[in-house]
Amino acid sequence: MGSKKSRKVISLEMKQEIIRRSECGVKQCDLVKEFGLNKTTIFTILTNKDAIKSAKVAKGVSKLFNEKHRSSIHEEMERLLAIWIKDRQVKGDVTTQDIICHKAKIIYEDLKIPGSSSNQDNKEDFKASRGWFFRFKKRYGIHSVNMHGEAGSADKKEAEKFSINFQKFIMDEGYCPQQVFNADETGLFWKRMPSRTFITKEEKKLPGHKAMKDRLTLMISSNASGDLKIKPLLVYHSENPRIFKKNNVIKSKLPIHWKSNQKAWVTQVIFNEWILETFAPAVKKFLLEKELPLKALLILDNAPSHPKDLEEILQENYPFIKVQYLPPNTTSILQPMDQQVIANFKKLYTRALFNKSFPSLVRAEA
Repeated sequence: MGSKKSRKVISLEMKQEIIRRSECGVKQCDLVKEFGLNKTTIFTILTNKDAIKSAKVAKGVSKLFNEKHRSSIHEEMERLLAIWIKDRQVKGDVTTQDIICHKAKIIYEDLKIPGSSSNQDNKEDFKASRGWFFRFKKRYGIHSVNMHGEAGSADKKEAEKFSINFQKFIMDEGYCPQQVFNADETGLFWKRMPSRTFITKEEKKLPGHKAMKDRLTLMISSNASGDLKIKPLLVYHSENPRIFKKNNVIKSKLPIHWKSNQKAWVTQVIFNEWILETFAPAVKKFLLEKELPLKALLILDNAPSHPKDLEEILQENYPFIKVQYLPPNTTSILQPMDQQVIANFKKLYTRALFNKSFPSLVRAEA
């Protein structure tokens, strides 16, 4: 048996272009050659040109839904609904399917005028069903996305004000990039593997695996020039993991500052210890080696683990380190470590994890 011929999907943009060319005087036989379609398809498109020309759908939508049962009330309701959704989007409000369907019914009822011809054409009440919602999404190109918490609630005006004042402060105090530092925490699911993969076209799906949820917290720090990366603070839920005991690991010799608590969180006590034992000594040694003035600035956010009296804690042994805190709700905009530094670290970590877990892949690439 011969293979079944695949059906070619024609976008509405192409259909409207065919109609436009036909109205400009191009013959049907020439349209067949130009667009690579058969005569029947071209004839059908031109027969339905009024519906196709009036169609208002999102770019790339290929299917024109049957509109013969749609009244002017339906069309006006959807137009107003789309404007309402756009307004909520600008405000950053959450808009779910239930909220849209509920608003659609309210608008529809408001548009109904007793005794009008449009109302008589719609003897049944508008139900805002799942089928209608699916078609409405297609017509107006609406899709769902994940909302990002910090970025969505960022105070842009306050961030801009801080940025201007900060630049002036840096110039007045004479700090160079090598003297300006930032530190920030991030959670790391250190066993988790990617949830997506590429497979051959013969396969439709691939059995998955249960996501590993073993989590730790890292405090990553560096200066603005990037030539001093402070030894990270790592907080885990276990002080002495079983693998450490098995391999006689000495934590003081690890390339991280190891601490632990039940929830694997950075507390003020742990943070202060890392500042005094790791961060400050490393900064002092770096400045002396580079023959730079003994002065440094540390930028922190307002996390509960960052004490407000940090400068007083540093005063006795490291008075040259000053501290500035970012304004509330500006971390996603101003926090240097959030500008792809932590994200890139996690990508490199995942790559290293793959190389460690699947050494045969590394040998194959080499």
